[in-house]
Amino acid sequence: MVFEDESLPKSVPVDERTKEILLTVLTKYRKELAESVRARTGLETGSITSAEIKQVAKFSGAGGETFIVGCSFQTTAAGQIEGGIVLKYAKDLDSEVENANALNKLLEKRQKEFEKSGIELPESMNWFPRRVFAPKVLGIYPDASCLILEFLGDIVPLEDSPLKRFEDRFRILGYALGRFHGTRLLKVKSKHYDPLFRAIKGLVSAESLDQWRSDLDGSPGGAEFIHGDSHLQNIMFGPGRLALIDAILVPGLEWMDDLGYAISHFVQEKLALAENELQLKNAAKPLMDRLLTAIVPKMFSSYSAAIGNMKIYDNLPIDFFLGAHLIVRSLLYDGHLSEGLKSLGVHFVEERPFCSLTGS
Repeated sequence: MVFEDESLPKSVPVDERTKEILLTVLTKYRKELAESVRARTGLETGSITSAEIKQVAKFSGAGGETFIVGCSFQTTAAGQIEGGIVLKYAKDLDSEVENANALNKLLEKRQKEFEKSGIELPESMNWFPRRVFAPKVLGIYPDASCLILEFLGDIVPLEDSPLKRFEDRFRILGYALGRFHGTRLLKVKSKHYDPLFRAIKGLVSAESLDQWRSDLDGSPGGAEFIHGDSHLQNIMFGPGRLALIDAILVPGLEWMDDLGYAISHFVQEKLALAENELQLKNAAKPLMDRLLTAIVPKMFSSYSAAIGNMKIYDNLPIDFFLGAHLIVRSLLYDGHLSEGLKSLGVHFVEERPFCSLTGS
């Protein structure tokens, strides 16, 4: 089993019921979509006369199923315009609408803060998008418990982006999370992570757990909000723009929680492809090597640049969060995958490999 980069979007077939709902929503919110298209493209579009679904990417998250829908819109004034929208089937529709609106307002605030901050990105990041936002809610369709978010234009999930190397995708992810977290420093209280400590107790040494508690209690890296479900599918990438979606918005937790969670999601997705223990071992070594030498250091570097290269950590806690989330993810499986995720998780919590890589 070879660890490879991926560059092709993952389109999924749409069943007739889902297609019917999508077309109904697109028709119902035609006016709002036309306004969103005008705002995003700067074109005078007139009205939208029809919409054709071209491609659909689907993934499941904590709040429900999310569809990234590539559409072709026929307009009266600008002809055919292609672009994406986000449609989400929510377990709790009211809560999802509230979260989406809160995320939109938070990133509008963060955009203004960044523009006023005077933070200058290094030359190697000149191609990084400067606009980071969250799409607004255009409307809801209660019959199907779904919400529709604004027109996004030529923008796709990072996982399906034209960036072929995982290192580049995670550089963008780190940057996006840095822009999302902002530069305000808050104290962290380890008691907020009691459930996570309980989940890994007995698998790692008491000494390691005590040290991590001490590190977290002394950390100034507390965020106003963390994303809470950060991964390559929840960050959208396009020319000059990044969009974050599906945030849980958990207040007062550690910045590095989001970064560790994102890497743990990536590791789980890659190792889940292994059909047996031997395949898992063969996949794990090159994956670990690449995490250690390229993916995580570059992700953290772009994150640091986005927050102005503030030096705030004596002991970077990304190892704790990566390891703890891997252990929690191991509980979702049986057999070789469960043991593999657990073993890697314990390694990160105990050995702290990224502390030295980042100079902490």
